[in-house]
Amino acid sequence: MRSTLPKSLILRGHNAFGDVLQHGSLIHGRWIRCYVRIEQQASATAFRNGARVQFGFAVPKKIVSSAVLRNRLRRLMRETVRLEKDSLWTGLGAQEKTAVIVLMLRRHEPAQLKTLSTGDIAGDWHLMIPKILSLSTG
Repeated sequence: MRSTLPKSLILRGHNAFGDVLQHGSLIHGRWIRCYVRIEQQASATAFRNGARVQFGFAVPKKIVSSAVLRNRLRRLMRETVRLEKDSLWTGLGAQEKTAVIVLMLRRHEPAQLKTLSTGDIAGDWHLMIPKILSLSTG
């Protein structure tokens, strides 16, 4: 079995992204921006560990013109979230909340983006998780 982020956790569709970008809260990191929309749970049957989280990953074409690099950067973000999502699941599950999160790459020099690693993005993600959980309590 491949260890990837399940498709059920990946946000799809232009309208779904737009809703989170317009109405969600924004958290800045060095490499990524995180748009978060948190709501009360609707149905307990659709949730894993008491929390439902969907993730969207965006690398704007205006920032990275190369499709190969855009896809690589999205893969790095997906892998980071896959490895580090458990603390977010636990925190939101305890509060009985659902979240839709869109991670978007921030503008940087192309040479920096080519050398970006999972560790760089993971550093941002680790700092964002407590902020996301604090949004859900408010």
